[in-house]
Amino acid sequence: EYTKCPYYFFLKRGMELPVWEEIAPQTALDPLQRGTIIHLILEGFLRNYCGEKFLETSEDELRSLLLTQAEKQLETAEPAGIPLLLWDIEREALLEMLGNWLAYEKLRAGKDRMPSRFEQSFGTFGAKDSQPAFRVCAGRHVFDFRGRIDRVDRSLDGTRARVTDYKTGSLSASMAKKMRTPLMSGEKIQLAVYRGALSVLAEFKAIKNIEAEYLHLQPKDGQIVSCGFTDDELTAAAEALPGILEIVGDGIESGAFFIRTSGMVRPSGHCDYCDYLPICGKDRIQREQRKALDPAIRRFMKMLEVPQ
Repeated sequence: EYTKCPYYFFLKRGMELPVWEEIAPQTALDPLQRGTIIHLILEGFLRNYCGEKFLETSEDELRSLLLTQAEKQLETAEPAGIPLLLWDIEREALLEMLGNWLAYEKLRAGKDRMPSRFEQSFGTFGAKDSQPAFRVCAGRHVFDFRGRIDRVDRSLDGTRARVTDYKTGSLSASMAKKMRTPLMSGEKIQLAVYRGALSVLAEFKAIKNIEAEYLHLQPKDGQIVSCGFTDDELTAAAEALPGILEIVGDGIESGAFFIRTSGMVRPSGHCDYCDYLPICGKDRIQREQRKALDPAIRRFMKMLEVPQ
């Protein structure tokens, strides 16, 4: 159904199908650029139209405001040397995706949780941006985490919160299943760390219940998909995190770094997403299998046994 394809406009403008097939795999922005732009647009928009203002303003008016802001941001993001038609296609697809995000947020908006903080920092990033770090003691190792949380929604009474991390990409099949966990055997610790960060920030001391989500804005189909975790799941993850970090700390201390060609998040393999693939080489799977019984590897594999 071509009307749902971001490359539909090639056909709409009367170009031959073989040309459309040849150009379709291209995109104007790389994933990092796209993610940065979407983050900036969402942060800027919600800073201006959050809380009661978001609830009281109609969806049509908010859509107009959002798309106007997005247009201005995208004007400065056009990559050099990209055909104008290709950029038009990507730009229109991103605007449609942002419109879908607004509809999603408007549908779930309520006073039980409203966006209140954006790019909330923890740890020190400079003299003007210094907050307590989130510290985890893991055996004989100590980890101090710093970072920025995309968004924190909070209830009016200040006792409930939801942490949101934006992902500009498709939700993996493993994270869409009921068997998913916040930690995924150490491959996903971001939300557990964010939950811990709220506990050390004075502004959030009154919070008793914390939920968290990866909110995927999917350029492939324009859909908005939430991968969320309850307060109980995050509490269990916080309890398991030190055990995983102890194994990681022991590995760092001993200089043991291991090939992992697949994992919990991408059981079919994640090498295609790795920037260091040339280092591992073409025989990486065979070498991983040969080293599986090495005691150092066995210690690392204990992360799979840590209760999630």
